[in-house]
Amino acid sequence: MEDNIQEMYERGQKAFKEVEFWSQEKVDMMVQAVAWELVKKDVRVKLGSMAVDESNIGNKDDKIAKIKNKTLGTLWDQKGIKT
Repeated sequence: MEDNIQEMYERGQKAFKEVEFWSQEKVDMMVQAVAWELVKKDVRVKLGSMAVDESNIGNKDDKIAKIKNKTLGTLWDQKGIKT
């Protein structure tokens, strides 16, 4: 995978402009949707495997479990907090 930092920055800026004035309720729904996507097993396996393969650090099974635990923990920590 080849990264283009400027392109990613521009895409991020465009995305921010689309959500900048969303209500807190809508932001919460988006965050929850992203979290639920991340805890799907096939997504966790792909991300965990990619992390270990690219960094040569860690254990794939541990990374896969960590993605789920950290995602759910972060979602819980942000519940009811303005983001």
